[in-house]
Amino acid sequence: MLRRPLHTEKESDLKKIAKICEFEKQEESLVRDKIILGIRDRGLQEALLREADINLEKASNLCRAAEVSKQQVKLMREGKGNELNINKLKIGHSKKGTNSGSSENGHNDNYQCKKCGKTHAIRACPAYGLKCNQCGRFNHFKVGCKQARATQVGRWRKADKKGVNELDFNNERDEPEQAWFTNELTVRSIKSGALSKSWTHAIMLDNRLSVDFKIDTGADINVLPYNYYKTYFSRFSLKETNSVLIAYGGTKIETFGLGKLPFNYKICLSENAVPTVKPARRYASCIKEKLQAALKTLEDQTIISKVTRPTDWVNDIIIVEKKNGSIRICLNPSQLNKVIKREHHVIPTMEELRTNLAGKKVFSVLDMKDGFHQIPLDDESSYLCTFATPFGRYKYNRLPFGLSSSPEIFQRELERIFGDLEGVQVYFDDLIIAAEDEVTHDKIFSKVMDKASQYNVKFNYSKIQYKVGKVMYLGLIFNEQGVRPDSKQLEAIAKMPNPVNKKELQRFLGLVNYFHSFIPKLSELTNSLRLLLRTNQDWQWTNRQQTAVDQIKLKLINITTLKHFNPKENIVIQTDASNHGIGHKIRVISLLQNKIIRMNYYKFSFLGSLMY
Repeated sequence: MLRRPLHTEKESDLKKIAKICEFEKQEESLVRDKIILGIRDRGLQEALLREADINLEKASNLCRAAEVSKQQVKLMREGKGNELNINKLKIGHSKKGTNSGSSENGHNDNYQCKKCGKTHAIRACPAYGLKCNQCGRFNHFKVGCKQARATQVGRWRKADKKGVNELDFNNERDEPEQAWFTNELTVRSIKSGALSKSWTHAIMLDNRLSVDFKIDTGADINVLPYNYYKTYFSRFSLKETNSVLIAYGGTKIETFGLGKLPFNYKICLSENAVPTVKPARRYASCIKEKLQAALKTLEDQTIISKVTRPTDWVNDIIIVEKKNGSIRICLNPSQLNKVIKREHHVIPTMEELRTNLAGKKVFSVLDMKDGFHQIPLDDESSYLCTFATPFGRYKYNRLPFGLSSSPEIFQRELERIFGDLEGVQVYFDDLIIAAEDEVTHDKIFSKVMDKASQYNVKFNYSKIQYKVGKVMYLGLIFNEQGVRPDSKQLEAIAKMPNPVNKKELQRFLGLVNYFHSFIPKLSELTNSLRLLLRTNQDWQWTNRQQTAVDQIKLKLINITTLKHFNPKENIVIQTDASNHGIGHKIRVISLLQNKIIRMNYYKFSFLGSLMY
């Protein structure tokens, strides 16, 4: 049996881990660094380190090219030709009459290569490891580029009539399917012949599209890549399924869809509730196209569905444009919120969350995918969330953003699932796992995954921060030493223009107040600004207000790390009061031989004045 090269083994293991827990934008660079540092060939390692702006794809291709070259040299020295065994299947001797061009020593010097357009020996393509000028990808020239050839979209690689004589380890995928990484050997495709042709069968889908399926007599169902669905069958709605798909080897196949918790939420209204009906807003044609596409996506995911019967409540919607040009639909149930009976579930404060992280060294943060939408509504409640659009009325089948009770219900349900796990804290759709060491962390993480599987909770892989010593959580950076705000957020506040009206001033003070624990004497600094927010106060921006804003921004830029509060340590509480507010400061003192060796601070202040 042919053993996979060492580089591919390591890359496979790293990708398997990354598939479960990604590191956002750092994932590719971390995997790349691990690969380069683990290379045994010092010459290759030095060559990679000399490359400017090397990425994971380029590093992997260069490593594979080096390994293939070494294997070729070894085969030529041993005189084994191109004989290749895979599970005792001998490959390499063509039938008489084919154009394989095998010579007496077993080497094929007349192979017509589709990657470079030239004739050469097998596994000796001059394009291997080089970049295409057409598409920017590796291992082929422009003459062999699939984009330039404009092949039929969705067509599976058509088998020719040669004998099986080559395995393709190229990272370019001809088929629209994911690559599977195993512990032994990664085989993405076999280039060729009667052998593979007998294992495919053309099936007509939707009476208009012929797709070559790979026949698997051991499979119980047929699967189709999601991009096929989006390209050809998007007019069909996806339905929820409870089936668990297991591939050969025990690997679970993830199907498309959102999580769905196994309990429904019922909206309770006050007895004097009077239904209201909001008409559909009118939009420009360019917005209507985006709105229709967004509605179609939500309907395919069963988050919303069409309403064809009369309803007492019809709400408004708000459209928010995303950075990529698409839109987000938000329910605007302003009248409905006035009569919803809230459960007033206790939401943890930032100080409570920070206190529970004291003494922790290893962290992970999990973000729930479309969090509110993972909680289904009962039938009656779904009709209360009906909204009007130019394309008809729809109702939410899942808990929508915008309901006054949504945050509390979501917090309650997540605490019901994960609240009994020690070392886990829940703040709406963000879960943080904190532990004193990696062993404890891994045990907690495993319990969280078991709970998520039990209750069908889905996490957003692109936002996972896994087993790190420093973690971003709720706009703050936590580590073993303490907590400090994210410098990017502080810089954004510092670059804000001066407020020109009361609304902008309220926004500025709200952002600053989020970091009040880090700014001493904040109530004193904001006093002149808060005076402008009085009901009968005219807007007059003077040097006094400008000086206050400049001082606040300077304080934000120079914020230091605050130590986690530990009730077992000796502390000193200092309080202060003035006509403009009340504040207090907690000093944490470490004692060694009755001497103060270090002091750390918690700083708090209250906006608002005692006297005007």
